[in-house]
Amino acid sequence: NLLVLGEMLKSNGYKVRPVPSGALALQVMENESPDLILLDIMMPEMDGFEVCRQLKENTSLCHIPIIFISALSDTNNIVKALQIGGVDYITKPFMIEEVIARVETQLKLHQQKLELQKLNNEKDLALSDLLFAKELVEKQKEEIEIINKGVLDSINYTRRIQLAVFPREEFINEFFSEHFVLFKPRNIVSGDFYWIKQVEKYIFLAVADCTGHGVPGAFMSMMGNAFLNEIIGKDSTLKPGEILDKLRNLIKKTLRQSYKTSNVNDGMDIALIKLNLQTRELEYAGAHHPLICVQKDAATGLSVTLEIKGDRMPIGIYIREKPFTTHTLKLAPDDMLYLFSDGFADQFGGPDKNKYMIVPFINFLSSLSHLNVTEQKAKLNMELKTWMKNNKQLDDILIVGIRIQEKYGDVDLF
Repeated sequence: NLLVLGEMLKSNGYKVRPVPSGALALQVMENESPDLILLDIMMPEMDGFEVCRQLKENTSLCHIPIIFISALSDTNNIVKALQIGGVDYITKPFMIEEVIARVETQLKLHQQKLELQKLNNEKDLALSDLLFAKELVEKQKEEIEIINKGVLDSINYTRRIQLAVFPREEFINEFFSEHFVLFKPRNIVSGDFYWIKQVEKYIFLAVADCTGHGVPGAFMSMMGNAFLNEIIGKDSTLKPGEILDKLRNLIKKTLRQSYKTSNVNDGMDIALIKLNLQTRELEYAGAHHPLICVQKDAATGLSVTLEIKGDRMPIGIYIREKPFTTHTLKLAPDDMLYLFSDGFADQFGGPDKNKYMIVPFINFLSSLSHLNVTEQKAKLNMELKTWMKNNKQLDDILIVGIRIQEKYGDVDLF
């Protein structure tokens, strides 16, 4: 980001001095006073908030405008950045046009400020100058609002595309008349996605959680959706573990991940099932994500909860990589299956503001399994709302529940 941002600004005629740490930046600025500072928050040795604080305490540097650029997009960090002296806040991933517009605006505003200070010191500030400055600021504000609206419109359009790629409700109903999907993106678009496909007498269903959320996560989710369609095609012989092996290879190849050159852990966690509609035999493979199955014990009639854990490695580069494991399970009518991302279990809340955690989450799912799927979804929604209270949602949340039917009709549904 540092190199890309520097080259981008240079190509627009700016003189740029990239500095890799806050401590070094403070040292450099003792000798070189810039016109504008672009400051990240998460940096080695000293974060951006501390750098900003020290700059504002330095009488020779406190006048320099600071624009924060950070991947932290929550309101608390934005407010804090502005309260300690930042003049603007840009979230990553940034758009080139937005950065240039905001840099130009702040440089113009800074220049105007210096000029106004000079005129004030000379006791020669005229009313016409103030009116002109006000009109210019208002015009620049309008320009920034237009840019922001364009960015938001683009994200909303991305959401429409993402939802169009998701399975349509009527398709899922063809296979699983008793099911629910609880889908709560953290942002407008999501890094979680679910996917379904029929090949002959088999139904393939996946629930995945991609690296990141928002726009980056959405790009990864659409890539994963396309790759799953490409891998399976019309081949019903592939086992879930084999599918995940192929998916991992495609992700690594597409993102150019290698053990020698890549420190990036982009990829996804996923739970994938393959259900034989005629025999009700189920195969499952997972990358971190488990499969939960609630069955009735044939002898006692009591509910039994099975947690089939996925392999502890992601869909992406991993130093201890091995083939994914395929698990086989024989299902019976009325069994409940749950596939989910980690958003619910990792959500902070409750009286002590802790994570919900995976074991209580699985226990809660088990307690709901006897209810119809509509009631299950409603109670999950209520539990999440009660748990979160005033806490902000931290991640995308996706839960898919399926009740196994006694008999499936025509399996050639697509």
